[in-house]
Amino acid sequence: MSSSSRQTGSSHRRKPSTSSTSTSKPSLKSVQSQSTKPLSLQAVRIQVAHELALRTRLSAEDADGVKIGVFTTSVGEQPDFLILVADLIGKHYQHAPYLFAITGAGLSVKDSSPLLICGSSATYISRVEVFVTSKFVGRINSAFTERNGTVWIADVKDYGLPWHDDAALRGTLRAAVRPTLDPTDAPPGSRSVMSLLSEARARLYRLSPQQVYAELGSSSMNVPTFLIDIRPAEQRVADGSIPGALIVDRNSLEWRLDPRSDKHLPVADRYDIRAIVFCDDGSASSLAAAALHDLGLLNATDMIGGFSAWRKEGLPLADPVSSTIAIMPSTESDLKATSLSLQSQPQLPIASPSPLPRRPLVSSDPAE
Repeated sequence: MSSSSRQTGSSHRRKPSTSSTSTSKPSLKSVQSQSTKPLSLQAVRIQVAHELALRTRLSAEDADGVKIGVFTTSVGEQPDFLILVADLIGKHYQHAPYLFAITGAGLSVKDSSPLLICGSSATYISRVEVFVTSKFVGRINSAFTERNGTVWIADVKDYGLPWHDDAALRGTLRAAVRPTLDPTDAPPGSRSVMSLLSEARARLYRLSPQQVYAELGSSSMNVPTFLIDIRPAEQRVADGSIPGALIVDRNSLEWRLDPRSDKHLPVADRYDIRAIVFCDDGSASSLAAAALHDLGLLNATDMIGGFSAWRKEGLPLADPVSSTIAIMPSTESDLKATSLSLQSQPQLPIASPSPLPRRPLVSSDPAE
């Protein structure tokens, strides 16, 4: 075969190869067009959020069958961005329990750093909120929840300044995912709150609101009788109180009513006083009245249904912002102000007495 023929054949054989190469590679103009096309800001945010969610998952460990992890980043200080990351983590663990924390402290310590905690259960978030605010006492600000309670976001002061912050945060996650114990497997000798309530009420002859109203207005009572309001301040401000009721915080009730206490109220100077305690629904008041029995105030009792039942009966109420509500004094100077407040209170009208308690009232006066 001549050299001319070989060249012609070689040329013929190389053509398909050249054609194949030209169709498999993009043109230079196409490459330049793709490489210079800018990404939108939203696309960048989503890309970064995906990467952050992935890194958070990679930091996971197993705690009682729940995936937990703590990841610190220098990006993502806006709540909406952190929520986006939480949503991406949630999509990955759709059918598995998890609890993760992401902090925005980064490499430098700031005055305040964002903290996001997301979980598969609102119960986990509720627990970890208590544990974190207790662990980082005085350092949590502006906390709020999102996504039906499965996302918790807060600002943490000086996160990372104590070197063990990450370990402490991880410890709160472990504590929050611990399995719930069987409530029937209680320690020996312990009693449920309902048992305590039943035992307390077995010691009392409780009064209905109408019976309380009748006792307060009756002239036949042979012992000093008065109401004690132990509800929290926010309930009194929102709903008002009963005219003439003495307001005594529950945590100081025993100190104020025990005649042997050096902090007892002037009205609590004997053991036969008829102290009628009420709360909002008549539960805490039963335990409080039983505690007064332990002090020797055997005439103490409480009102069935509490303040809510009194109000439903249409009985007299004091305005929530009225100055006639008597706040029990803690100092001698407050005693004078309280005395003036008591004198200005409207008197309860005398009502036809309902049947009085079958249990006789105890008197500490031998002459009676």
